[in-house]
Amino acid sequence: MKILIPDHLYPDCKIEYENVEDGDKIVAYSSKCDFEEISNEVLNTADAILAWDKYIYNKEILDQLKNCKIIVRIGAGVDNFDLEYAKHLNIKICNTPSYGIDEVTEHAMAMAFALSRRLMYFHKTVSEGNWLRTALNINRIRGKTFGVVGCGKIGSAFAIRMRSMGCKVIFYDPYVDSRVSKITSCEQVNSLVDLINISDVISIHTPLSPTTKNLINKDHLSEFKKGSIIINTARGGIVNEQMLAIGLKQNLFSGVGLDVLSTEPLSRENPLIEILHSEDIEVKSKLLITPHVAYYSKQSVEELRTTSTKTASLFIHQGVLLNCVN
Repeated sequence: MKILIPDHLYPDCKIEYENVEDGDKIVAYSSKCDFEEISNEVLNTADAILAWDKYIYNKEILDQLKNCKIIVRIGAGVDNFDLEYAKHLNIKICNTPSYGIDEVTEHAMAMAFALSRRLMYFHKTVSEGNWLRTALNINRIRGKTFGVVGCGKIGSAFAIRMRSMGCKVIFYDPYVDSRVSKITSCEQVNSLVDLINISDVISIHTPLSPTTKNLINKDHLSEFKKGSIIINTARGGIVNEQMLAIGLKQNLFSGVGLDVLSTEPLSRENPLIEILHSEDIEVKSKLLITPHVAYYSKQSVEELRTTSTKTASLFIHQGVLLNCVN
């Protein structure tokens, strides 16, 4: 079996080689390379691909994979694949959905706490030589209402942890049944607007799809509670960034925490750039952006690389198909 990794994030393939059979070959290109640098011979002969998130697997790229039988997304999101065209070519697209649950949950919680406690504001004032011991809009987290959009594995983990800290937790997810409400001991609301109306903190944990793209947008501005906080550790494009910028400028939101953006890395055209570069510390300190690292820990990355490699190997060598999404 020959495995191609077109956009490898690490300098070696030690973990991958530990999870394939003797005689299998792995060809890896750095994520700093362009797709055009991958040789035609490798593209034509690879049996499997392990894909991070640099490339969009559209018709143009998929047509070059003459021998490919399976592409395993090293991660959960598959919004960078043309699933139907891959199916037409009989290429299985699989993902690794069960990694990093603790990490993403903890990252979302950390963002909520940092914004609620105005940590960036205090850090900035101290770094400027001040010692201000009060700030506006700080409230106790216990007793606040947290709204979870998308109550899958990560959303449920987040809901359970926040509830254990004395918060009321509600969730909106039209794709889950009443069992999730029982498992999490959280109330399921009937609509997104109901959740927005009630929540002090909203945390996004839904995949990006045609139905969730721009899910929360400028039409919802009047529905938010004044002083609410929005956290997105799921996918950029679910929450409209122009709406977030307007809400921050109008002092509607007391905090916005984003680990994901509609275009990554952060572009100059992003409407949130103005907030990041603002001279007004009150406004600037309400925006917290991290570079798509919520999933990351030493343990989660080892788990992710191991699981994705095993998924490819099991299918090629034994015909066992795991987590196929097309």
